[in-house]
Amino acid sequence: MSPKQLLHIAIALVVVVFLWGLVEIISRGTDVVDERPLLVPVTAGEVDSVLIEGPDDTIVVARAVPADADDFAERWLVNGHEASTSMVNELFDALGDSTKAELVAQNPASHARMGVDSAGGTHVRIVGGDRTLLHLVTGERGRPFRSRYVRLAGDDAVYLLQGPLVPALDWRENDWREKRIAQIDPDRIARVTVASPRSSYTVERRDSVTWQFLGGSPVDSATMARLLEGYRTLTAQGAAFANPTQVDSADFTRPDRRVTLVDAAGDTLLALAFDSTESGYWVRRAPGGTVFELFRWKGEEIAPSDSALSAPRP
Repeated sequence: MSPKQLLHIAIALVVVVFLWGLVEIISRGTDVVDERPLLVPVTAGEVDSVLIEGPDDTIVVARAVPADADDFAERWLVNGHEASTSMVNELFDALGDSTKAELVAQNPASHARMGVDSAGGTHVRIVGGDRTLLHLVTGERGRPFRSRYVRLAGDDAVYLLQGPLVPALDWRENDWREKRIAQIDPDRIARVTVASPRSSYTVERRDSVTWQFLGGSPVDSATMARLLEGYRTLTAQGAAFANPTQVDSADFTRPDRRVTLVDAAGDTLLALAFDSTESGYWVRRAPGGTVFELFRWKGEEIAPSDSALSAPRP
C-alpha cells in the first residue's frame, strides 16, 4: 500500500471519528453528565405520611394514631391496612442518606419521553406535619439496573436515579402490607387446643421437650416440633390476603378449625380461625381483622388432626 493511500485512510478515519462524536453530542441534546445530590435525607421521625399517586392507583402510607397515651409502639398503615414494619424501615433506610443522581436533561420537552411529565408520571409526596418534605415525579426505568428517571416537582431538571430507593417506587399495596400472622417463641407455648365441628383435642407441655394429650396419651415429637416451629414466624402464603369478595364469602362463624395457643400462666398467646378453600385455608386472628391465605400443607402443619399428632403405637 502506497503512502498516499495510507494518508487517505488516516484522513477518512479522522472524519469518521469526528462525525461519530458530533452525532453523540446532537443525540444527547441537553443531556449532561453531572452527578449531584438530589434528595435531602429524611428520617422516619419527621414523616407523617407517604403518598404515591400513579395513573392507576394511589398508595397512602401513614403513621397510625396511637390507641391511647400509653401506646408507644410505632405503627404504620397502608391504605388503612397494617403496614409491614420491615418495608417501612427499608423505605426510610433508602431515604436516610443524601441520594446522588445523574442529571440527564434540563429541557421540559424531554419530560414526556422520560415519563416525568405531570400527567404521566407517578407523584411521590413525603409529608411531615403541614410541610411537604419531598415531592418527586418518577417516570420510566433507565437502562442501568435499578434506575429510574425522576425530577423534583416544580423543577425542569431530570435525573437518572439509582440505588435502593428505586425498587420502593414500584411497591404496590400488597407489597407494603404486613404479611406476618404471628410470631411466637415456641418455648412460650404451654398448651395447644385444636377444635373442629367434628372433634377437638388439647395437648400440653410436660417439660421442655415432652408433650402429651390432655389425659396422658403420648404425642409424636416430630409432628409437635413442626407445629411449634410453624408459629415462630407464621407468614401468609399465596396471594397473602383475601380480596373483598373472598372476605365476604369466608365463613368464620362456624370455622373448619380453631387453634388456641396458651402460655404457662394461662394467658392466650394466639387464637386463629380457619375456613377451608379448594387449595388451602383463609385464616383470621380472633376476634377479627385481616383474612390471610395459607396453603393446605401449612394449615395441616400448624393445626394437625389428632390422629396425625398421636405418637405411633409400638
